[in-house]
Amino acid sequence: CRIRGRPEVHALRLRADSSLLEVALAVSEALEAAGIPAPLSGGAAMSLYTDNKYLTRDLDFVTSARGNDLKAVLEPLGFTAAPDGRHFVHEPSGWLVECPPGPVSFGDTFLSEDDIPITDYEQGRLRVITPTQSLMDRLAAYFHWNRQPELRTQVRQLVATMDPRGGIDWPALYEWARQEGISANEIDEVCKRHEQG
Repeated sequence: CRIRGRPEVHALRLRADSSLLEVALAVSEALEAAGIPAPLSGGAAMSLYTDNKYLTRDLDFVTSARGNDLKAVLEPLGFTAAPDGRHFVHEPSGWLVECPPGPVSFGDTFLSEDDIPITDYEQGRLRVITPTQSLMDRLAAYFHWNRQPELRTQVRQLVATMDPRGGIDWPALYEWARQEGISANEIDEVCKRHEQG
């Protein structure tokens, strides 16, 4: 399979020192070329948006594809499948790819793959949740898991990095929060929005 205008994706080789972005691009392009839209979500997306202030060694690609289909795409990139068919490890680099079943959701809000954009990077293309969606993801976890301080820290790291760049769509975030039953005041307090420049 080929992505229009791009080399054969299976020619991409991951190394022991491959970065999170390199792994994300290789996996995303390979899945897309195989007709499997699988958005990157969770901590890996947040790590990309916080310039790696939040560190993770696993990448969550949300997809309803079956284990054998995922295995056929990921093994040529050097990943080994776990028995559950949804976890794949790249032993040389220590990266773990998890493929939780779709759809992507933030609380009770569900998105289709088409709601997740494909972002162009210098090295390739990546279907990844937006910074606003990443903030929704972290906030949904924060409120679900009884306001754990670690999750609040993640929210604030994301806001501190992306808000000055104009990367957060605050009206969309407040609308999402309203639909989830979260007040604007709670969002402002968790995000420390009133302290942002």
